[in-house]
Amino acid sequence: MSEIAFYQGAPYRTVKMIADEKALRNRLLRALESRNWNGASAQQVHAAIREQVLAEPEFSWAKEPIQTPGTNWLGLILIGLVRIVLFPVLIVWAIYMQFAHELHEPAGKITPNDVSDEQSAQNLRQEDYSCQNQFSQVMEMKPGFARLVTVKAFFLLTRALVAVLFVHGKLLGIPTIHFARWIMLDNNKRMLFFSNFDGSWRQYHGDFIDKSGWGLNGIFGNTRLFPRIWYLLLRGAYDELHFLGWSRSTKIPTQVWFAASVDQSIKNINDNTLIRNDLNSEFWIFRHHKVQKLLDAKLRQFDAKLGLPDFRVTWEYARPSRMPMLGGRGATLALLGGAALLAIWFSRGR
Repeated sequence: MSEIAFYQGAPYRTVKMIADEKALRNRLLRALESRNWNGASAQQVHAAIREQVLAEPEFSWAKEPIQTPGTNWLGLILIGLVRIVLFPVLIVWAIYMQFAHELHEPAGKITPNDVSDEQSAQNLRQEDYSCQNQFSQVMEMKPGFARLVTVKAFFLLTRALVAVLFVHGKLLGIPTIHFARWIMLDNNKRMLFFSNFDGSWRQYHGDFIDKSGWGLNGIFGNTRLFPRIWYLLLRGAYDELHFLGWSRSTKIPTQVWFAASVDQSIKNINDNTLIRNDLNSEFWIFRHHKVQKLLDAKLRQFDAKLGLPDFRVTWEYARPSRMPMLGGRGATLALLGGAALLAIWFSRGR
């Protein structure tokens, strides 16, 4: 048995840290609700609640931000370069796998209705006790050395992307996964996958189909009963009926699983860390609540990180200039657009 890939939605956070940051968020929420902020500027609101909360010994630890992982752009560029160099090989391999293996193997045709009532009932009994669910799955690998090479290549890519890119609480754009782990069993004859996630089983799989069906095909397309894939990445999971049937038929009861905070989504956990890190920053409210979109002196739902509803305040922008309001990408695009317009103007003048 060997672990082949592992993803965490909130890396480098301990159970105690998550609980402490949740308590900090709730304390900030109570501080905001404790008085009427009509007529107060954003700077005044921020300064008041920061002084009030950080003065309490219980939250003295929040004065120090923690280091969270960021995108490793150099590593991401190296991965991209390797993929470009290997692109012709990948094309040839995809064609070979399609005609030498995929078309000669039975396609998965099982639907959710084909799964026995007993197995379906057993799975359903373990779901939806809270906003967080568990998922365990055992699959038989398709035979052949080429299948093993393919799945290990995709796992290598998965490990690389988890290390350099998927460090912000999203796996392939999916923001609901607390963790996901893949393990090879029985001398690579079977694969074990298990995960904790927010929402329902159907929502979880729907997110994967919509946002990363190609990734599912690359890995799980090498297991039995999976819908037929084309050229490693196409079709397969996008055949939703048979994909859900494959998932239900290979799902097994989770005998033991642990969730330290079942009332928090992975987005809540990561947002709480951002709030803690930015508590001492001059612009923490602006970055996390997008208050530039709020209208002054009007009732708005405070629906971002702190989630405070019906918050009355006259927002006053505290940024030193308007350019940062665009954000790094917006400012860059604005500058590039301006340069392009100037180039066109000068070329016409000539």
